[in-house]
Amino acid sequence: MAKITGNQVDRDQALKSRLGVIEIELEHLSANLLTGLLSPTLMKMLSDREAEKADLENRLARSVQAQPVAQILPHPVLVQKFREKIGALRETLNESVIHTEAAELMDKLIERVTIYPDGANGPEAEVVARVADLVAYATNDNAAPGGGVWRSAK
Repeated sequence: MAKITGNQVDRDQALKSRLGVIEIELEHLSANLLTGLLSPTLMKMLSDREAEKADLENRLARSVQAQPVAQILPHPVLVQKFREKIGALRETLNESVIHTEAAELMDKLIERVTIYPDGANGPEAEVVARVADLVAYATNDNAAPGGGVWRSAK
């Protein structure tokens, strides 16, 4: 939701920036017109800029203030269970015997990871996973991602 909101804000800012440039160009073209430099090219440029200004103003007027439509808050109990499971998984990663099994589980739980090296507070990672798999893993000791049974070595 933050990315979508950010994209809308970026688009609105680009429209406002372009509108500012158009307004300055219109002032310059009008000044040339007042000095008597009337030409077909000047008239076309003036007409084009006025049309673009009207279009930008209409687009900005239609633009809704970018705000998330809904805020999705996870259930606190589910979050706590998931934290406990991830903590246990982190511990097992330290055991060389279980490395392969843990890697397979992570591979099944996580669909994709995207690293953004230039985040606001340094590098950031976006982890994409299916909610159903995370819920199944967090709530059922024997549930494996994708609906199978996960056998863990405890």
